[in-house]
Amino acid sequence: MFPDLDCQLGVELGLPKRYRDKPAFEIINDAHDLVGALTSRLITFRYSGYERFEELVAQYALADTKRIEFSQRLERLDGNAIEAVNLIDELNHFVRMFVDPWLVKFEDLRVNER
Repeated sequence: MFPDLDCQLGVELGLPKRYRDKPAFEIINDAHDLVGALTSRLITFRYSGYERFEELVAQYALADTKRIEFSQRLERLDGNAIEAVNLIDELNHFVRMFVDPWLVKFEDLRVNER
C-alpha cells in the first residue's frame, strides 16, 4: 500500500451518510473520475461533427467553462476528501440540471445511428 494514502473512512471525516464507508482516497478518485467523464462527454460532442452543434454552442460553451473550473478545483484538492465531496455534489448537480437536458439528446442520437 502507499504510505501517504488517506484511508480514513467518510464517517471519521464527518461526511454525509452516502460516504460513510468510503475511504478518503476513493472519494478523491471518484471526483477525478467524474471530471474526466464530463470532459470526455464534451469532447465527444464538440468533435463529433454533430450537424446541429451551432444550435447548442452556448450550452456547450458554458458547460466547458464549468468543466475548466471543476478541473482547476480538482487540482487544488490536495488530498482533501471533504472538498472532494463538495466538488462531487456540485458537479453531479450541474450535470443533472444543465448538461444532461441537452447532451443526452445528442448521445441518444449517436447510439441510434449505430
